[in-house]
Amino acid sequence: MAATPEALQRQARKATIRRGSLQARAGMTRLDARMLEELTGLYERAAAAMAAEIVTAAPGTVRAENLAQMLAQVDAILARLSGERNALLDEGMRQAAGLGVLPYQASVDAVTLTRVAEETLRWQRAFVAEDGLQLSDRLWRIDASALQDVNTAISQAVIRGQGASAAAAEFLARGEAVPTAVGQASALNQGRAVAQAAGDALMRDPGNAYEQAKRLFRTEINRSHGETYMAAGEELEELGGFKFMLSPAHPEPDICDLHARANLHGLGPGVYPSREACPWPAHPNTLSFVEVVFEDEVTDADRSARESRAEWLGRQPAGTREAVLGGKAKAAAFDAGVLRENQIATPWQVLERRYRRQGVDVDALVGR
Repeated sequence: MAATPEALQRQARKATIRRGSLQARAGMTRLDARMLEELTGLYERAAAAMAAEIVTAAPGTVRAENLAQMLAQVDAILARLSGERNALLDEGMRQAAGLGVLPYQASVDAVTLTRVAEETLRWQRAFVAEDGLQLSDRLWRIDASALQDVNTAISQAVIRGQGASAAAAEFLARGEAVPTAVGQASALNQGRAVAQAAGDALMRDPGNAYEQAKRLFRTEINRSHGETYMAAGEELEELGGFKFMLSPAHPEPDICDLHARANLHGLGPGVYPSREACPWPAHPNTLSFVEVVFEDEVTDADRSARESRAEWLGRQPAGTREAVLGGKAKAAAFDAGVLRENQIATPWQVLERRYRRQGVDVDALVGR
C-alpha cells in the first residue's frame, strides 16, 4: 500500500529534524572549542595584566609595606576578569540555546522557538542543583577561589622572600655561606617571581580557578543546548520521548551507561517520555547528549521489555555494575540485596552511615 501524503509529510519532517540534530551537535562541537579558546584568552590576559602590574610597581624587590596596594590592583584585575568571563558565558549559553531549537525550525513556528529558548535560559539561571547551588553561586565560588589563591600566593611569596633575605643577610654578616635553600627563597619576593606565583595560582596550580571555569563553561553551555533541544521537542505532536545518547568518546562505564541502556519506561533503551523525566545531564562536564524519538518509532517489543534500574544492573557483568554504582562497596551492597532501587544514586558514604544505623554488618558486607 502506498504511503499517504500525511505519512510522507511526517517522514520528511522527521528526516529534517534528524539532520538538524546532527548539524546542531556539530555546531556545539565548534562552539565548545571557540568558547574554550576565548575563555583561555581571558585568563591569560588577566595573568599577563597581573604580572605587568606587579613588575611595574616593583621591578626589583616587593616589600611587605607595598603589599596592600599591590593586592588591591590585582583584585581589580580579577574583578574585571569575572565580568568579562560572565559575559562570555552568557553569549555561549545563548548560542547553545539557538542551536537547541535549530532542528525544529521547519516544524515549530519561530515565535514559539524563541519563547522556548528564552524560557529555558531563565530556568537554567534559576536552576538549583542537588548540592543547593545555582549558576550564580558557582561563578561566585570560582571568583572567591581565584581571589583567595592569588592573594595568598602573592603574600606568601613576598613574606617568605623577605624573611629569607633577612636570614641571608645574617649569614653573610657572620661571614658564613648562605645555604642554597635560603638563597633560593630570598628571590621569591622579586617582582618577576611574585608575578609568576600569581599567574600559577590563577591558571596552573592544582584546583586553579581557570580549570574550574573551563569545567563550568562546558557543563552550562552543554546544558543550555540539551535542555532547549528537549523543551522545543516537546512542542512536537508526534514526540515519543528523548533518548539519552552516549558520546562516541564516552570513557569507562559509569552511571551514564544505565541512563542510556535501561528501558525504564517501555519506550526503548535509554528513552524517556519527557524533558523532566530524562536524567541528562548525569554529571558535570558530560559528553553525553539527547536525541528526539518519535512516537511511531516505539515498538511493541520496547513496551513489553520495560525494566527497573535494579533489573538492568542485575544483568550486567560485575565490572560494569561496580563502575555504574561507583565502587566495590556499593556493588557488594547491591549484590547482597541490601541496596534498594531508590539508593542507586546515593553516595556510598551516606549509605554506609545509614546501613550501620540500621544494624547492617557493613564490614562483613564489603569484605573488610
